[in-house]
Amino acid sequence: LVFRNKKNKKWYAIIMNIDYSKIDNKNGNIEIINVKIKKEEKDNLIKKKGIYKAYHMNHNNWITIILNDTLKDQDIMKLIEKSYDIIENKK
Repeated sequence: LVFRNKKNKKWYAIIMNIDYSKIDNKNGNIEIINVKIKKEEKDNLIKKKGIYKAYHMNHNNWITIILNDTLKDQDIMKLIEKSYDIIENKK
């Protein structure tokens, strides 16, 4: 599932089902969401449990969040909103 800005058609989030081994040393399928971030926020974000360097996207501009209740829904929604805001200002 891709979330795309209606005005500029840029992606700001994508939900995928992947093999957990793609992002961590675990097996099985996991649902994830990738969101766009500001480069300077990446290092702090990937230190949090449940957040990884982006799978299948630019590692400098995107992060992967596992959707298994590791992070609170409200924290995930804030990251999605930030991603939208970043994309909204792009041409």
